Amino acid sequence: VYNHFSPVMSAPAGEIYLDVFDTFVDPGVTITDAYGTETIYGTHNVNNEVLGTYKIAYTYVDRDGHEAYGEIKVYVVDREGPVLNFDEQKTTINEKTKFDPYKGVKVTDNYDSNVSIVIEGKVNYNKAGKYTITYVATDISGNETRVERTIKVVGGTNVGLIIGCAVGGIALVGGGVAALLIVKKKKKVA
Repeated sequence: VYNHFSPVMSAPAGEIYLDVFDTFVDPGVTITDAYGTETIYGTHNVNNEVLGTYKIAYTYVDRDGHEAYGEIKVYVVDREGPVLNFDEQKTTINEKTKFDPYKGVKVTDNYDSNVSIVIEGKVNYNKAGKYTITYVATDISGNETRVERTIKVVGGTNVGLIIGCAVGGIALVGGGVAALLIVKKKKKVA
């Protein structure tokens, strides 16, 4: 008896999204024909370490020579955002003191070794107050991580007290004001 029916191929999905570095397992496709049902596996070159689109090709020929073809696309993707770390936790600076917001900032990513960092917001080093800046790290896949950091600029003059001796008295200097206290020696009266 000759089978006149071509096999039917059914795949679990037409496309698969695989996170970069995850293990890839071919899901296979199910073939149904006059002789029964079975699962077959395709040929592919899916590289789980390189982002891109890959195809798994499936070919089946039954014992009567009927053929079935199919494919599944595999997208190796990066969906993980970069990680920002700060070596320097300094968040309070004196007025008129420069602060490099990039100093001590480290960024790592699961895939991209050249992540861009942009800082949104500004710190007015000449005016006391609290300023919020946002670090935005973006990897090659467009994954973005945002971290806010508050920088406090403190104003005022550093007040110090200097006590020293001067001829004929004591000089006191503090907060930008100087005062001279003159102490005279009394003569002993006999």
